[in-house]
Amino acid sequence: MVEKVRDWIRDYEWAESPFKGFDHMVTKHKMLGRAFPSSFEQAEKGGFLHLMPAIIKVMSLYNQIVKYFDVISGSQITWDTSSGIVNGYYNEFSEEGVKRVINLLEKFVEEKKQDFSAMSPEEQEELLQFFRNAPGDFKNLILGHYGRLPVCWPDEWVYKNAFGDAWQDKIKERRDDSPLESIPDGRP
Repeated sequence: MVEKVRDWIRDYEWAESPFKGFDHMVTKHKMLGRAFPSSFEQAEKGGFLHLMPAIIKVMSLYNQIVKYFDVISGSQITWDTSSGIVNGYYNEFSEEGVKRVINLLEKFVEEKKQDFSAMSPEEQEELLQFFRNAPGDFKNLILGHYGRLPVCWPDEWVYKNAFGDAWQDKIKERRDDSPLESIPDGRP
């Protein structure tokens, strides 16, 4: 297993660190810097190292849904959310569940171009469970507590998913200001 992981890591080594230079061809996996190798370490310690290819795939689809591309510490939020989703499907449905969630996300993101209404009612219902157990940092991220998302806000179904019946009230709490604006600039 260790050799297999080393092979996986070698496949991504070129994109692992901004100190090696940015590669603008990276459009799918947005896990920068030290977060990438530490995630493998966390997966090994957690006993789910074999799920890393699935987690990385879910991360790439997640980024397109949330419309957020990571920087440190955002990659930790993506990692926590995506690994939680994959582990949840694995624990409940085994390998077949992991394949199912990836197929569902690929269909939604790549085939249906994130048109929620183009999904079947069953698929919509499953998508609406996707972020139910997301960590608090994910919810803070999509509410703008770490600053406005640079591209745009996620679609409304993501909020409905993450916040349940309170989703409309939560959207009203969304912040467009940057936390950096509250820091004095030090000028007299």
